[in-house]
Amino acid sequence: SSIIWRKKFKKKGRTLSFNVDQAYNSNETEGFLNSSNVFYNSEGILFKQDTVDQRKQNMSETFGVVGSGTMGNGIAQVAARAGFDVVMCDVGEEFLARGMKAIDQSLQRDVDKERLTAGEKSAITARIRTTTDVADLTAAVIVVEAVTEDLKIKQQVFQSVDPVIGPEAILASNTSSI
Repeated sequence: SSIIWRKKFKKKGRTLSFNVDQAYNSNETEGFLNSSNVFYNSEGILFKQDTVDQRKQNMSETFGVVGSGTMGNGIAQVAARAGFDVVMCDVGEEFLARGMKAIDQSLQRDVDKERLTAGEKSAITARIRTTTDVADLTAAVIVVEAVTEDLKIKQQVFQSVDPVIGPEAILASNTSSI
């Protein structure tokens, strides 16, 4: 059976429909997704229902992000702000430093506007650990890849992350054009 993801865009009043089976069960991505009991939440993040139910009972507090660019550091910031311990992984220390700088600047804007205290900002950034070693994602309950919009690179990320995370861990993709 086909699973259709629909997202309503509030500002434009349009709905986007996306056939998960056609997009993910092609020859290039075979094995990356089993579409039974799969759904997307309102942010477009992929979950398996049985895995989500298990997580509610036995949830780790570690959230992994692969990629520290604009989307990756934004996802890491939101997860850390929600209270998760975050492991942000990228191929080079220079990318991680740039990602952490962007997070620091974003949080500082919230401090300047009195939406956060300096202590809250420090606590959020302290929850984010950076690494270039994918093995550091082992404890993550969910790992979101946020790398460049290249299917082969995304497949390589899934192939490298899948063996190091637990069998119930959720491996999700952040993509806008694939």
